Amino acid sequence: WTGVFEPFVEGIENGRMPNPDVGCNSIVKFGAMREYGLNRLDADWIATGHYARIWHRGVPGNTSTSKIPDFVEEVIADAPERDWIATWGAESGKGTKDVCSSAPSLLLAGADLAKDQSYFLCGVNGHAFRNVLFPLGD
Repeated sequence: WTGVFEPFVEGIENGRMPNPDVGCNSIVKFGAMREYGLNRLDADWIATGHYARIWHRGVPGNTSTSKIPDFVEEVIADAPERDWIATWGAESGKGTKDVCSSAPSLLLAGADLAKDQSYFLCGVNGHAFRNVLFPLGD
């Protein structure tokens, strides 16, 4: 209530047009709900119906997720920022396709940009996506 609804009402009162979904996602879905599922229900992963994609970089025990996904590689292959994108947020990185396990998962737009909902997830800390799946985004 105080983290989502009250700031929304305050924003409206001050002539702004805030989006309550952004606050709800960061505080409720990827905050309280995620923690409840992982800690109380002992879930390994949380799946939501958001139309977005996620790149799980360096998930321990899953080497396939530490590689740049093909659909990302196609876009950034010749970009000078390629190595930076691959290692962003990692404590260390060699600029290769392999990524350090400390790197947070990266939020990506949904495959169909007309349906993309990644904007609504912009306030969520990248580390909160570590155990999250978006099955609708591909």
